[in-house]
Parts: sequence; C-alpha cells; structure tokens
Amino acid sequence: MVGFLRRWMPHTAAMPATIALLMVLALVGVPTFGFAQTGGTAGVYGTVHDPGGAVAPNVQVTLINADTEWTQTTLTEGSGQFVFRFVPVGRYELIAEKEGFQQYQQSGIVLQVNDNPRLDVGLIVGDVTTTVSVAASAPLVQTRGADIKSVVDSRRIVDLPLNGRNLADLALLSPGTVPANDTTGADKNGNGDGVKIPLGSRQFSINGARNNETRYTLDGADNNDTMYNAGMPFPFPNAVQEFTVVTSGKGADVGSSPGGSINIVTRSGTNQVHGDAFWFVRNSAFNANNFFSETGDQLRRNQGGFTLGGPIIENRLFLFGGWQRTWVRQTIDSNFEEAMSAAYRQGDFSDLLHPTDSNQAPLQLVDPSGQPYPNNQIPSSEWSPAIQSLLAYWPEPDESGLVRAPITANTDITQYILRGDYTVNPSHTVYGRYLGQPAESPRPLIGDNLAGSENGSKLTTHSGTLAWTATVSSGLVSYANVFVNYAPAARTLDSPWGDITAFGVEINPLANELDIALDGTSDFDLGSASRNADFRRASFGFANSWHWARGRHNVSFGGEIRWSRYNEYNPYHGSGVFGFDGRCTGFDQADALIGCLSEFTQGKGEFEFRRHHYQALFVGDSIRLTDRLTLDAGLRWEPYTPITDVGDRTLLFLPEKYAAGERSQVWLQSPPGLFYPGDTVDGRTVPDGASDASWNLFAPRLGFAWDALGDGRLSVRGGGGIYYSLPEVYLLNALSDQAPFGYDQTFQGGVFDDPYRGRESANVFPLSESFANDPNLPFPSPLFAYAQEPTFKQATTYAWNLSIQRQLLQNWLVQISYVGNKSTHLPYVTDLNAPIYDFSSSERENLQTMQERRPFPEYEKLYILSTGQNANYNGLQLHLQRRFDQGFSLTASYTFSKALDYSSTNDSVEEMADGNSVPNPFDPRYFYGPSDFDRRHVFVSSLLWNLPSAAGRGTLLHALTRGWTASTVVTIHGGRPFTVTASSTQAACNDCQPHADQIGPLTFDDDRSKSEWLEEYFNTANVTAGAPGTFGNIGRNSLYGPGYANVDLALSRTFGLPLQGGGTLELRAEAFNLLNHPNFDNPGNQYGSGTFGRITSTLGESRILQFAVRIGF
Repeated sequence: MVGFLRRWMPHTAAMPATIALLMVLALVGVPTFGFAQTGGTAGVYGTVHDPGGAVAPNVQVTLINADTEWTQTTLTEGSGQFVFRFVPVGRYELIAEKEGFQQYQQSGIVLQVNDNPRLDVGLIVGDVTTTVSVAASAPLVQTRGADIKSVVDSRRIVDLPLNGRNLADLALLSPGTVPANDTTGADKNGNGDGVKIPLGSRQFSINGARNNETRYTLDGADNNDTMYNAGMPFPFPNAVQEFTVVTSGKGADVGSSPGGSINIVTRSGTNQVHGDAFWFVRNSAFNANNFFSETGDQLRRNQGGFTLGGPIIENRLFLFGGWQRTWVRQTIDSNFEEAMSAAYRQGDFSDLLHPTDSNQAPLQLVDPSGQPYPNNQIPSSEWSPAIQSLLAYWPEPDESGLVRAPITANTDITQYILRGDYTVNPSHTVYGRYLGQPAESPRPLIGDNLAGSENGSKLTTHSGTLAWTATVSSGLVSYANVFVNYAPAARTLDSPWGDITAFGVEINPLANELDIALDGTSDFDLGSASRNADFRRASFGFANSWHWARGRHNVSFGGEIRWSRYNEYNPYHGSGVFGFDGRCTGFDQADALIGCLSEFTQGKGEFEFRRHHYQALFVGDSIRLTDRLTLDAGLRWEPYTPITDVGDRTLLFLPEKYAAGERSQVWLQSPPGLFYPGDTVDGRTVPDGASDASWNLFAPRLGFAWDALGDGRLSVRGGGGIYYSLPEVYLLNALSDQAPFGYDQTFQGGVFDDPYRGRESANVFPLSESFANDPNLPFPSPLFAYAQEPTFKQATTYAWNLSIQRQLLQNWLVQISYVGNKSTHLPYVTDLNAPIYDFSSSERENLQTMQERRPFPEYEKLYILSTGQNANYNGLQLHLQRRFDQGFSLTASYTFSKALDYSSTNDSVEEMADGNSVPNPFDPRYFYGPSDFDRRHVFVSSLLWNLPSAAGRGTLLHALTRGWTASTVVTIHGGRPFTVTASSTQAACNDCQPHADQIGPLTFDDDRSKSEWLEEYFNTANVTAGAPGTFGNIGRNSLYGPGYANVDLALSRTFGLPLQGGGTLELRAEAFNLLNHPNFDNPGNQYGSGTFGRITSTLGESRILQFAVRIGF
C-alpha cells in the first residue's frame, strides 16, 4: 500500500515509512477519522427515567427516519443514557420501550447537520402495547459542544432570494462572515473567476481569518479546490437538504480550518417519489442601469432544471438526481480604465509645469540624457512607433480621464448531480454521490478597444464520494468515506492582434499576452497580463471514523489522508513584461511615449507539477460530568509536509551561504546562496520541497457546555483550541518562473520597440530542451529570484469563544457570543534585496541606479517566502432566530468586530509579492493595521413568511390571497478599509508600495452633495507625496470606504395541482437590490493618479428583477 501511495504521488515530501504504514492501517482497519467525520450527519442523546425519576437501564430506544424508514436501535446503559451517532439529517420519530412500561413515542423531531439535541424520555408504568405519544420539536438550545454555527434548512434554501441562485451566499447569513473582496482569483464582490476559483464559488473571511482558511465539505466529504483552498462549486438549491456554517469552537475532529467550515448535505431519495422542475428568467428590460453606466446591461439570463428522487427498493435503496443549466448573454458598459490623454499622445506634457494640486511641485521633464524638454514638449521624432501602434487600440479618455469599454460577459454553466443511498441491513448503510459542473465564460473582444480585453475561462469540476456507516454494537459506530475531486481549467484570451509583435516590438513571442505597465505616478496598464493557459488540479483521500459511547464518556478517534496534485501549463512572461516608471524623463507616461523602459522581463513560462499530502489523527472525549455540565477535550495530530514538485522546482536562499560564496552542486552556475533539492548543505541534503516536514504539530481543543437551568432552555458554552492552516498547492508557483526552470530574465532599461537592443546575446528564446536541462546552464545576471526560508512554519491560530443561548417561548432563540483569535506564522513575501535609498542623489538618479544599491549584487529582486506575520480578531456577535412555525421564520444577526494584521494576502508567492504583502521591505511591522476584510459593523437578516389568507371573508377574496409567500434578505455593513498610497518611485525600490503623507484631516466635516462626495471622497488637499526615500506617514487601511446596504425580496404564489400524491405550481418574482441603492466601491487611493480620491464604480449590482415558475411533486 505504501508503495502504491508513493507511486501515485512520487515526489511528495518524505513521510517516515512506519508512520505511513500506520496511517494506512489505521484508515482501513482501526478506528480513524478525517475531513468527513459525520458525513453531513447529526446525533441524538438523552437519558431515560422511570416514573420515580431514577435512571432506567436496558431500555430499547429506536430512532426511525419518517421518509425512508431508516432505523437505528440501541439499549440504554446503566446510567440510563442512550446515544445515536452518524444519523442522516431529516425528520425522525423516537421510540422507547421496556417490559412493564408503556411505549414512549416522540414525533416531529427534525435533525439538521451537526445537531446533537438532548431528548430525555420519561416512562410510565403500564402495558408495553399502550403508546404514549409526544409531538415535540428538537430543542433549539445547544447543551453540548462549544461550536458556534448557523444552519439553513431546505425550506429557506429554496425560498430565500439568492442572486444567481448561488448557494454560497447563504454563508453570509452567519455572524462573523463577510465577503473577501478583490482576492486572487475573485472579483471585487468575492466571486470566482472561473479559472483559479470556480464560477459560483465565493471567497469569505470568517472571524477575521484569511479567505483560504475555510474548509468546505459536501455530504461529509472534502469539497476543497486545493489550488487556492477555495470551495468547489456548490450544488444548485433544489438539490440541497441543508447548509451549515461552523464559525468557531470546532472540535479535535476538524482540522485545517482556522476560519470556519461550510458543510452542505444534498437531498436523497425517499419512499415517496418527489421532485421538481423550474425555470428562472432575467432580462435587461426589467433591470436598472448601473449608476456609472450610460446604457443598460443588455442581459439575457435563463436558468432551468429539474430534480427527481424516489425508491428503487422500498425502505432500502433510494436514488436522487438533478440537472441545471444556466445561460447568460450580456454586454456590460462599465469597465473603466485610465488612459493617456490626447495632449500626452501628442507629446504635450506642459500641464505638469502648472499642477492644479497645491501640494504637487511643478515637474520639468528631461530627455534620457538629462536635458530638459522645452515647455515639456516631446518632439514626434522621439516617439516610439510601437507605442503609437498600441495607443491606436486605446480610445482617448473622456473628460473624467477614463476610457469606457463594453465587455462581453457570456456564461454557460451546466450542473448535474446523482446520489444513491442503500441500507444493507439495520447495521450497515452506504451512500454515494457525484457532482459535475462544466462551465465556460468566453470574453470576445468588442471592436478593437483594449480597455475591454478580459480573460475568458473554461473549467469543468468533478466531485465524488462513497461512504459507509456501520453500527458495530449499541455503543460503537463507524463511518468511512473516500472522495475524489478533479478540476481541469483553461484561461482563454481573444487577441485579434495576435501577439505583441503586431505592434512592432522586436521579440520572439511565446504567448499572446500583453503586459505593459506604467508603474510610476500614473499606475495603470497599456495591456492586460493575459494569455492562454491550463491549470489542472486534483485531490484524492479517504477517512474512517469511529464513535464509542460508554457511561459518561463519548469518545471519538480517527485520522485521514489526502493527496493533492496541481499541474500548470502556462507560457507566463512568454511575450515579455514591460514597465515604465519615469526614470528616463521623470514621468512614466512620457517614458512610455518615447519607449524608454524601466524594466523588461521575458521567460519561457510556468510549467509545474506540484504535489502535496496531508494527514491527521485525533482523539476526543465528551465527558458528561453531571447531567447539566459536559466537558469536551481533544487532541489533534496534524503534521506539516512541504509542497513538492515532480521536477524539483523548489529552492531556498541562505544569506550566510551567500556571504561565504557557497553555490549549488546541482545547478553549477547559479549565484551563491541558492540551493535546490539534492544539494548538500552543512552535511544535510536539501529535501524535496526545499524545507523539512514538521511531525510534532499537535492541536489541543477544550470546551464546555452548561445546561444552566437543567431544562435545556438556557446554556453557557465556551472553548478554545489551536488550529493549523493548510497551504494551498499553488503557493510556490513563482519558483518555477526563474532560471533554471522558467528562465525568467529581467533587465533594467532598454527600448520598448527592441528590448534586446545592445544585449542580443541574452535573447535565448525559444529555449532548447538541451539548453534548459544542462547542469552548466548559464544563469541570467543579475537574477530575479523567488525562494523560501529553509524552515517553513505552519500558520497557527489560537481561537476561543464564549456564548450564551436562551430559548424564548417555543420557537425563539437568542444567542450572544464573544469570539476571538490570534494567528501567528502567517506567510508573507518580502524583497530581501530591496535597494537602499541614496539620499545624496535625486529620485530620478535613484531609479537609474537601482541595481547598484541592492545588498546582493548578483540578484535583482529577491523575494523570500517567510512565515512570521501575526493577526488577531475580536468580535461580539448577537443572533436572533425564530424556528419555522405557523408559516413564519426569522434570523437576524449583528456583529461588532475588529480584525488586525500586517497583510491580508495569503495567496501564492508571486501574488503576495505583486500584492505588496510587505510594502516596506525594511520594516515589515510598520504596516500593522485593520485587515482588508475588516468590517466593523455587520447586520444581516432573513425572513420567510407564508402570508395569511383572507379565509372566511368571501370565496373570491380567499382565492386571491391564499398561497402567497414572501422572503427577504437584508444586509447592512460598514465600508471596506483602504490605504492612501504613493508612487513606488518615491522609495525607488521597484515593487515597494510607499504610503502618502498626511498633512491635515482627511475626512470632511460638512454635508456635501452626492456628486461632490463621489468626486472627492476624502480630503485630497491634505495628502502629499512623502519625501524621497520614505514610506509615508499614513497608516495602512486607516480610511474606510462607503458602507453597504442591500435588500433582496422574493414574492411567490403556490397553487395545487391535481397530480397523484399531490403537486404544486409556484409562480415567483424576485428583486435583488430592491431599493436600487447604489453601493459604491472604494475611491482611487494612489496619490497622483487620475482617479485619486474619486469613486468610479459600484459593488454589487443595480436592481435586478427575476421571474420563475416551478412545478413540484
């Protein structure tokens, strides 16, 4: 078995053979546990008493599913206690019987995901053939466990208004959960891009955790896309039974999720044939225009599908399946880009001599030799012909300085699901489920406007699981599953111009990308960093968990193993990356006009084959200290194993070896200090992954639950524990870019039209295989490198919570919670080779001498992956819930919280570097402040109401008013924080991100009109660039953008249909952003840019109307 595992993942970091064998034997032959400890199930416990109040042993207790007749039976112990584990969610009946007592029967029990209600039984003396019936719902108050969770049942899943019918939005109903905006692979609303994160997936921050620290399970099986640790696609609502978010207090059975866990259970077949068919329609004729758009969204959206479930063998074998198709045809006129003005295109930069900003000094442009341009006029003889060709694809900006570009946003998504449940015998049940989703979103360019150029996507996801539950005895239950997830993705780009040579650039292109950036004051692009590429990832794992109940102890123990693989075929940097920062003339747009580069990079691409495995063991015990007090204690062993690559595309940098002049023995021409797998350093061989595994990581968990009054209506619960983050498989992707792998070469200066002019011998593209595989391969000098520290520490979160729950009347629940956590060893990337500013020279001279000022002259940028940042979160969370009864249910929550960190980025090495995870490489601690996803105040509520009819007020009035249902979701939260930044040229250190200087109050005291507010959101007159060589005095994320408020409403009417067994026809209308309230995005935040201080876009959408018809049976 160990040999098989090593063949399947041959370059996984070495696991000691004895540990590997023990893990495998544990998973297949002894009690173990993993990602899916409950399989999306619930539990029930209680105590049986006789009429005198004494405990009653040896009572037969039976739990029966009302829809499938699934049955589980146990005997009470000497303490009178009974326990059921791994119970499928659904409606149940509880029966207790013993000779000499009347049979006890309780109906109306509804079990939801991870529920563990206490159902005590009181026996009455009498004939066992006599039945005492009790109709009662399960208690609302949790009297066991310290977990804080929210559950959405199937009724609310189907009836609540969900924009796009995206189930992921339900997570935002949970206290402490906010969207993670503008993360890698997701847009400003947190939606997946369809390549790095699947369409339909959303990014969240739960209790201050980073967006990829949430665990997703579907039917108890792992449902994570391990490329970014995002969720795989969620099933469509009609196929889902329940949706649960656990935000805090997870036990030792749950790992790799410092933020939270999102658990989904799909519907299953029952003894009654059931299903539905539906069709949802949107059209631009019913929608409001975007606040900043001159035209409508030209939307046509159709979404149709069906579900069907029923018995194959009554009471034993059930099937359920479903299909949904989504068609979207849309053109959006809302892409706003900055562009070079008409005057600048003609070489007229005279306005820079007379700035309108009193804080900005006049700027005299100079030619590359240092001679001033008279009146800042650049003669046409110096213009770059290639730039002129490129600008022909960029319309001139409007009076606001922006270019508006229409974007085609067509999408086709198909989703299909099949699930089977089989009761082998009363002691053994099996189920299997498959979910597939092909999705494609092409982005053809409209006309020849490059501002409308966007990536297209194609991603097909496959998710499957097979699970088995066995009741070994009345006190011992086992659950096992195996899962497979596979997601091949492709990024597409419609480029009618072909490649960059079409504009006159002399280069050997390897891709169709355009990557041309103005990195100085202007901070905008003249081309999109896009290219056709493939990203394929897969994961496979299995788990087996056992639960043992004896006396006052409920013991769980187990383990899991998961293997992940990621293959990328990406001609990254294949057509060059071109930068202009103002070092030639003093202004980046003038540099671009004459084609004077600050930096040029070309490489053969990212081709990597990453592998990773994860394993864990745990043990936990829920100890009933008294009938009212339970203590939960557990320990999880969760070792870290490094991410490896089939081609050993990993490396580390050792400064002390650089100082000693020591080099790699694997790649002989690499600069000193770099070492690769197979190298020997201080007598030790550099391992696969270039870092050591950590086998001594243990995560204790402790919690308590106190039934304060003893009646199950008031509880006090709390707990704490340690949680480790699981690194995304994409983490080390950038290490494959550089020599000797992707062979990125970076040069300072040069001519845009012919970037290899004067360095022709460096143009080695396309690379031959013999050249690329030669141990004596010459390395570019200086080398632009990514590397990692030799000791990679696992990100660790210490979390705690305290909550009070109180049930009011029969159906109301109030909860108040305090949730806190502190994270350490968070990954970040910093440039170890940032140039040290020379205060005796000018800013322009510093830009021109950047390489000479670097501490390690053999290197250019030297980005190092480290694990030394911290974060913390503290939140007060209030929650109100009314269980559905008499046609009405309600949830409402308010969160007051604060999340702080040094950086909120937790993506790949390159994206952390590009995202400036440490804007000041000389002092990473300087930028401690509110997290990017900090939302100080959040209120969210949902309501479902079967409107009362006018019964008894006339036949006609009754007919008109019956069958109506209204549902709403209301969301209100504070704005997102942002930082006022300055040009990177201020610090003259490449990808640094200095902040601007504040010279007065940034907020306005007076009431202003909306137009004034949009034009100047904060007081830009009190902002200026920092002194050269400094990083500014404005704190990170010290300002907050506009708040967010949204109301969604659904109104439906249901009619009966004359179908056998009953049927319904539902007509439905939905309004998203019912009030058409524009929720504005943050303003432009870079000092000196054309949008500085201005708001030019919105979050979310303007009002959208949707209509639907649904037939159910």
